[in-house]
Amino acid sequence: MAGGDDDFYRNIHHSNTGRSQDHEETVALVGGRWRQMASQPVPRCDCGVVAWRGRMICGGGCVTINEDSGDMVFNLGVPEVVAFDAAEDRWQNLGPSEPRAGGGAVVDPLSGALVLFGGNYRTGGPLSAGGQYHVPANQALDAPEGAWRTLAAMPTPVHSFAAAVIGERLFVAGGASVADFGEVTTLQIYDFRSQTWSIGPPLPQPNKYAGGCAVGTKFFVIGGDKNFNNDCTGKVFIYDTEMESWTEGSPLPNPRYYHTALVHSGRLVVIGGDCEEHEGTSVPLVLDEAAGTWLRGVVPPLPPPFADGVIAAMICSVPIG
Repeated sequence: MAGGDDDFYRNIHHSNTGRSQDHEETVALVGGRWRQMASQPVPRCDCGVVAWRGRMICGGGCVTINEDSGDMVFNLGVPEVVAFDAAEDRWQNLGPSEPRAGGGAVVDPLSGALVLFGGNYRTGGPLSAGGQYHVPANQALDAPEGAWRTLAAMPTPVHSFAAAVIGERLFVAGGASVADFGEVTTLQIYDFRSQTWSIGPPLPQPNKYAGGCAVGTKFFVIGGDKNFNNDCTGKVFIYDTEMESWTEGSPLPNPRYYHTALVHSGRLVVIGGDCEEHEGTSVPLVLDEAAGTWLRGVVPPLPPPFADGVIAAMICSVPIG
């Protein structure tokens, strides 16, 4: 687990003021305890994250700089792709791709290539100046020393979505429209074999900043934000890829958005996030599928500096030692 932010996005949603609190620290959960690891080269958040070739890959993201004037230079979408090797405890820069933030990262199940998709970016400058949002290309990298190749574009360009790979397909649910920042219900499906996109049954409600992951043949969309008024939800929607339909799962104990959902040691875990009342988001949740309940205490609370809550952190499960 690395990076993330503790209050910047909350400030954006409420007042467009404040100081950036991006984290540079990296920690690893080993033997039931959090261990301090090498800090990342540049603090960042809101990256596409995936385990690739035994390392945690972080594609793009947001980097913020507080100027002496008090202005906040908000680099929404940077081109750097970095990798953390937990076994060697070191970070490596893999070079640039298209700049993006709020995008996704997965591994092509057929070729083993690293795939970055979706997201948006804007030119740097004071946060108050606004800026034009753009759509980056979807890209694939076959090897660390190789060159990026372009993949088919999404039918609906989005960022801040939930996504997961199941079988030979990538599922992208909801997110915010790059065109107008409005939430969408669209389920976009990419077939790695045919290299084409299609549209599936829509989400039951609009959603962005949700956590997404695969459990077997089911795609979980967990929590999120129903609108730009910080209207968080604790609802869990499950897409059965065999039945091609949505059902509603066990809701979170407390609503949250900008969290991470992943499968670790065979269990679905939710880490971090925020809401207007973000109490408890420093305590990871584990889903007990048999009982249909969310458990606390299975994974220890986040350590400093993440103990007060963290938003849009870079989290995945990779080998260590």
